[in-house]
Order: sequence, then structure tokens, then C-alpha cells
Amino acid sequence: IICHSDKLVNTEVSKCTNLINIDLSNCTNLGKGTAAATTLDVTNCSELEYIDIRGTALQGVQTNPLGSSVKEIWFPSTVESVSLSNCAKLKIVGIGINSSCKEMRLINCPNVETFGENTYNNNTNKYLYAPDMFLQNIITLYLDNSWDQESLFFGRLQSLENITVKNN
Repeated sequence: IICHSDKLVNTEVSKCTNLINIDLSNCTNLGKGTAAATTLDVTNCSELEYIDIRGTALQGVQTNPLGSSVKEIWFPSTVESVSLSNCAKLKIVGIGINSSCKEMRLINCPNVETFGENTYNNNTNKYLYAPDMFLQNIITLYLDNSWDQESLFFGRLQSLENITVKNN
């Protein structure tokens, strides 16, 4: 599904089990309105690999807590909380620089490499930006078996009050 309409206010994809890609970026009214859901429910989309809801009014994505095939999830800059579990293939949790995100909880997402739009340098085998660039407004960070890098620098996390890192 690819849609970039500013007229779209609601979407229902929870029964679409064979979806691979959902790009609803820049659907500025998605999540607004009296009957509009504020969360994109993809709990039954077992084949889904890519989700982009940047530029929408949605406040989150609900994946299947027992497991998901998703590799990339891009959130709007207004999202305040991200909670994902059992996403074994997840590599990118895209919240972007200067996001409003205050809380991030990742449980059993062992392949996460970065938290935003980042360019990978094949010569250095590193991303252009340090991961903490995308976590500047985070107050609570909980990573349980959910980081695929050797280190995580927290130097720019001026708002950070609570951090838990386990089994990484």
C-alpha cells in the first residue's frame, strides 16, 4: 500500500496478512477525525517488512507482540512513545532528529542498527550519524536484547532520566 493523500483520515489493514510494504507518509490527516484510529494496527500482517507513517497524525504502530517480520518502521516526528517487541528482523526504528519521542521500549529486537534516517558508509562499516542523534528528547530508554552494535553513545541525551540496557 502506497498512499500520500492529505485527504486520508483512517486506514484498516489488520486483516491484510500478505502486505509487504505500507507507505502512508505525508498523509497529513491520517489519524485525525472523530472515527480515526490514532495507531496503525498491523498485528496480523505477518509478511510486512516496511512501514512509513512519517508526516501523519498517527501516534504509533501496533505490531504482533508474538513476532513480526518488519525490518523498518518510520514514525512521525510527533510520536511520543515507541514500544516494539519480538521484531527479530527490525533494523531501523526511524524516529528522526528532533523527534518528540520521550519513551522508547524495544524488547527482543536484536538487529536494530539505528534510530533514524542514516547513511551507511561501506568503507568504515558505520552509519554517518551516531544513534543518539535521533534520541535527543528521550526521557526513558529501555533496550532488552535490542541493539546490534558494539556500543551506544549517550552524550547528546540531555533529557535522559531512565535507562535500562539488558542482554545486548
